[in-house]
Amino acid sequence: MNVNTVTDRIIGAAIEVHRGLGPGLLESAYEACMVHELAERRLMVERQKALPVKYKGVSIDERRSALCERCAGLNAEVSAGSVVNPLDIRSGHDIC
Repeated sequence: MNVNTVTDRIIGAAIEVHRGLGPGLLESAYEACMVHELAERRLMVERQKALPVKYKGVSIDERRSALCERCAGLNAEVSAGSVVNPLDIRSGHDIC
């Protein structure tokens, strides 16, 4: 499956969850629903996957990624908020 197909499915799932739940719930509720929607779209998903944070070749920490789609090496995070910060949009090359 190519990156565009996977991206289309992820965006479609997010729209479906937002339409079904609306705004104002905790991130964990959206995450659980996204996992369901992505599974319905036949995407392999892992929840709360640990991703190492490296600085100058040294592992300094790890952060948790809410969702990880392994087919195309994409990383998608669920975030509940009212504004999308451009710095929150990242390219996830080969992190899954």
